[in-house]
Amino acid sequence: LLAFFPLRHILSLPPSLEPFSLLQSTLLFAFAFALSILLKVYFFPRNLEVKTSLSWAYAIAGIHFAIFTTLAIMKHYAFFSTGYDLGVYDQVIFGYTHLSQYYSTMMFPLLSMHLNWILWLFVPLYLAFKSPVALLIVQGLFLSFSAIPLYLILRRYLKKEFWSLLFAAGYLFFPTVTFTYLFDFHPDVIAVPLALFA
Repeated sequence: LLAFFPLRHILSLPPSLEPFSLLQSTLLFAFAFALSILLKVYFFPRNLEVKTSLSWAYAIAGIHFAIFTTLAIMKHYAFFSTGYDLGVYDQVIFGYTHLSQYYSTMMFPLLSMHLNWILWLFVPLYLAFKSPVALLIVQGLFLSFSAIPLYLILRRYLKKEFWSLLFAAGYLFFPTVTFTYLFDFHPDVIAVPLALFA
């Protein structure tokens, strides 16, 4: 139901957030989805087993990537990105392409405050696509497809493919994951699937 009603009619939002009620609606929808999965896990019979496969996990991750990356890009083009953190990383990585400007014009020195060597891997991407949208897309890929190693871990220890898929989908729609997806760019997200694959 939250998807059909603007959130400003349900909650009182600060004036700065009222024009973009889609973000809050999406977070509440993600919370409701995660809660519904929790209830299904609790009330479903324990012996239920539905055959699934890794391709289902890829399909769910792909759909999640398409939806939430689109929302993140829409948020950016609606001028709701911030200097912290998308602006800082965008400007610094663009500076890396010229081997200069190791801090942003917001006087945020990345080499001394947040040392992220992994940002150098974005230099080839920025040589081809000089846009912060590229950062949002890469972040979305890493975050959405982190459900794949999670599914593999769960399938190995739970020995039940259906429940593994359900928990992996619940992880993707967990409100914290959703908020991370929609709040600018953070290079720490790249560590999530790498840690799970390890």
